[in-house]
Amino acid sequence: SEMCIRDRKWTTQKHNMKIVIYDGMTPIQEVPCEVSAEMVGVIRSSHLNDLNLTIRSSLCSLNIDISLRTNPTNYIVKLTLYGIFVTFIAVILLYATFNLITKLADYPVQGQQISLLSVGMSLVWDCSLYSLHSSLAINFFGGTSLDYFTFFLVPGVLFLIQFFLEFNYILRLWDSRYAPHFNTRREYLEGIVTFLLKFLILFLGSLYVVNRYLASPWIIIISASFYVPQIIHSAWNKSVVRESSYFLGLFLPKLLIPIYFYGCPNNFLELKPMPWLVAVLLSWIFVQLCVSGLQLLLGAQWFIPAFLLPPRHKYFVTLELPSDPEQPREIEKCPVCMSDLDEEPSTLQRSPLLHGVRARSDIQLTAPQSTEVLGKRTKKCHLMRTPCSHYFHPECLSGWMRIKMECPTCRAALPEP
Repeated sequence: SEMCIRDRKWTTQKHNMKIVIYDGMTPIQEVPCEVSAEMVGVIRSSHLNDLNLTIRSSLCSLNIDISLRTNPTNYIVKLTLYGIFVTFIAVILLYATFNLITKLADYPVQGQQISLLSVGMSLVWDCSLYSLHSSLAINFFGGTSLDYFTFFLVPGVLFLIQFFLEFNYILRLWDSRYAPHFNTRREYLEGIVTFLLKFLILFLGSLYVVNRYLASPWIIIISASFYVPQIIHSAWNKSVVRESSYFLGLFLPKLLIPIYFYGCPNNFLELKPMPWLVAVLLSWIFVQLCVSGLQLLLGAQWFIPAFLLPPRHKYFVTLELPSDPEQPREIEKCPVCMSDLDEEPSTLQRSPLLHGVRARSDIQLTAPQSTEVLGKRTKKCHLMRTPCSHYFHPECLSGWMRIKMECPTCRAALPEP
């Protein structure tokens, strides 16, 4: 029949073929038969309007008549809309990933806050989406519909670029998290090689399971649990991610593709809709987003009972420092900005270490207040004290904590405020 389409002949062709009977994915029997194909109607853009197909087999007395009616114009519209739709998704993913890479360079503390497992699950989706669209592009390229090739080539290439860009993001996350712990370059190389081997084994195993059982609805639901590793990671490390590009730009757009195939009755692959799968998938994503949002509002460990948690460190303290610079002081200067601790917070913006870095929005700043005790002029200063007993201006330490969650003086790890 393909020969008839290419030559645009009005004819009936007979071909010998085999019918293969499958049990699941395993072929159990092959039946030789003869196929008679007759084209009726008008040929447009190398496609059929009507196709009458008769299959006969002399071995098992098989006689099947098939009448196929197609609408080429409607199919072209479906492919065009899907091509635009999936290309737009790929562009959003590329923008979000590039934005995350840029933010990681500015705020390396995100390397400790973001879950490598969540990004790895996203990477499996990137590879699967690339495989899907590249396979469709090759299928249309090898057939008679060469004009459909670009509908899948462009998103396939974009998903391939997204795969390498997101893999680069994973390497940067690992580097910002573990590189400071290595003393020599050899230790660093051994560490990154070990990480890549473990990651490659886990990635290939996950990719095999996803592609092997892609038709299973539960595999789609489980593989869409992007936020679960991040929720656990945030609770374990007592820190939360405050990047919308991470929560909304890196994960959500990918889920629109299975929702299209299983929720749209007119999808171009003509897959049978599964409304229950779409409902469960959307509900599961909504639950994950709600838990993540409550972590931003109530803290990373809000769902853990208070009696199971260790006491949290209280950063804010109030000290009364003498106003007279000639009077002795136990502490004098902030180690970040090197200014006196009793200076107004508005003068702390001149710190070269925090140039362009905003103070954390979850930390309230309070200006020093002057008081008089027993005839001595003092200033009541609201400062921040780390667990290692070092004092800082709240604006200085909160800005520093956007860069690194460690003490600027002794490099000890800092808990979330």
